[in-house]
Amino acid sequence: EVADNGQFLEVQADYAKNIVVGFMRINGSSIGVVANNPKYLAGSLDVNSSDKAARFVRFCDSFNIPLVTFTDVPGYMPGKNKNIMELFVMELNYYMLFQKLQFLKLMLFYEKHTVVRI
Repeated sequence: EVADNGQFLEVQADYAKNIVVGFMRINGSSIGVVANNPKYLAGSLDVNSSDKAARFVRFCDSFNIPLVTFTDVPGYMPGKNKNIMELFVMELNYYMLFQKLQFLKLMLFYEKHTVVRI
């Protein structure tokens, strides 16, 4: 377990379920969390999940909340009515956002068979 007492407060749980965002505490300090959820769309990113994660990351940046990401992205999932270029721009904006952050960030990469308990 990563979080104090295994407690995690998920934000927007019913929107873009292929990515999980929320808060936890590590040694009493508030930490933002972004993680892929392999139970939905195999954890692949789409426009909605990228938007959800980007908004959460900007929120954490606004309040100087450190961020931990658990990353295992198998790829990108374009929608039936989505332009491939729109998806590419959204994904690029999401990843470029991490370069501009003003607070602490830690990215942890894992493989599909690894169980990460927050």
